[in-house]
Amino acid sequence: MKQKKIIFDRGFIVIVVVFFCLPVLGFGQKVWLRADLGVTTTPTNGVSNWIFQNANTNNHEGRQTDTNFQPVLIDDGMNYNPTILFDGVDDYLPLTVPETSRDIDNMYVVVVMKTDFSVFTSDFDNWALLDFDRSNFFSFSVNDRVYLALNSYQATKDIFGNQIVNDGIPHLVGGTFDNADTVNDTRLYVDGGLDVTANAYDHSLPVGRGQRRHGYVGDGSEANGFNGGGNDYFYEGEIAEILYYKNANLSSSEINEINSYLAIKYGITLAQPNSYQLTGNVIAWDKDQPYAIRFKHDIAGIFRDDAYTLDQRISKSVNPDAILTVALDNDFTAPNLDHTTRSTALALDVTGLVWGHNGFSKNRYKNINLGNSNVTYKKRIWYAVDTNFNSSVHLMFSDESIVNGATYYLLTETDGDGDFTNDGVLSPTGVVASNNSVVFSNVNVSNTYFTIADDIPNNYMRHGKFFRDGVEQEIRVND
Repeated sequence: MKQKKIIFDRGFIVIVVVFFCLPVLGFGQKVWLRADLGVTTTPTNGVSNWIFQNANTNNHEGRQTDTNFQPVLIDDGMNYNPTILFDGVDDYLPLTVPETSRDIDNMYVVVVMKTDFSVFTSDFDNWALLDFDRSNFFSFSVNDRVYLALNSYQATKDIFGNQIVNDGIPHLVGGTFDNADTVNDTRLYVDGGLDVTANAYDHSLPVGRGQRRHGYVGDGSEANGFNGGGNDYFYEGEIAEILYYKNANLSSSEINEINSYLAIKYGITLAQPNSYQLTGNVIAWDKDQPYAIRFKHDIAGIFRDDAYTLDQRISKSVNPDAILTVALDNDFTAPNLDHTTRSTALALDVTGLVWGHNGFSKNRYKNINLGNSNVTYKKRIWYAVDTNFNSSVHLMFSDESIVNGATYYLLTETDGDGDFTNDGVLSPTGVVASNNSVVFSNVNVSNTYFTIADDIPNNYMRHGKFFRDGVEQEIRVND
């Protein structure tokens, strides 16, 4: 299938024609909007068109010709990938695709979003991520939690999640409905984990009424024709990707594949335990392996999966305490789509590297003697799982706990017992930290346990401040 891919490279818009295969999950897929494909912008980065990427959609799109109401494309919004920013005032994108009949027997909707909106006066504030009219079909959104409203012949059901998602951190939020379930026919998810189960209809009714409603992104729809009217409750935040499946009967494995693709792309850690599963049932992170029990924190990955047009060449967990970035090229600033700078590609389809750490504080250390050298290493240890990828990468550790001017070494082991004294290997050359960052170039960490080490003692004075285990201490004196 031929598609237009828009690449944002150093302020210019470049349109490249690419060929790719849609995943098997294309059946029943009604909406697929992604900020890295099919986006047309004005000179001020206002989004005028957002083209669907799924098959058999009759070239549907989101279209906003009024520049006053256009959301804005952010070239590097989440994990080096683009997002679309809605201002919460009047930005929205009406969709050319409608719902027209009472025939939604089952559905699955998932959105990658980020918001910190907190000024709520009603349940409809910060509305909506994807909406086909709450009073006629469904509305999917977030306020401080996930929200899904369903309608079956004027019986509107409002279902709210429990987990807070307006924390300014990217989340993968989802909702399902299946009228074959007479108990708990509706489920809400956050980051791939079950948040809420509910029973919207215990009488096996499909969702929808016999009226026509066009979809909206960024506002609630009341439109019986394209751009035919909304609720004027506008979403404030970023949206990176929207997928909506109707009457597709997706299995749990197929849903996990979609979630895994989105999680790797946007640096979102799936709720654990959860495997990361790519096309062809390839398991990139196996929840049943011993490493997944210990190293389940801040999971991220670089990966290629052509069925999803996934080509993630640099990645970092979006969690606030994450400090590790991994890249194929020795560049930690260029967006993922800048393939001029990011010229190194994953050579084969369904290949990559996924990593996580053991959950230790980034400010906890341990002293050991290794090869007649006394070093202090971070007790936060990472493990990287190789999927048909056994190549060198570039690592950047960046955090205030990294001391400028100090020399750091990469410390690795292969048995995973956390005891570096028996098999630990220090990189032969140290790297001097600057800007609270240290970069190790051309290193292979495939199926390896690793951390960073230095020769700074646990307790030390620096710039007139006293540190214990890397944490600044309050110095008390007698009055």
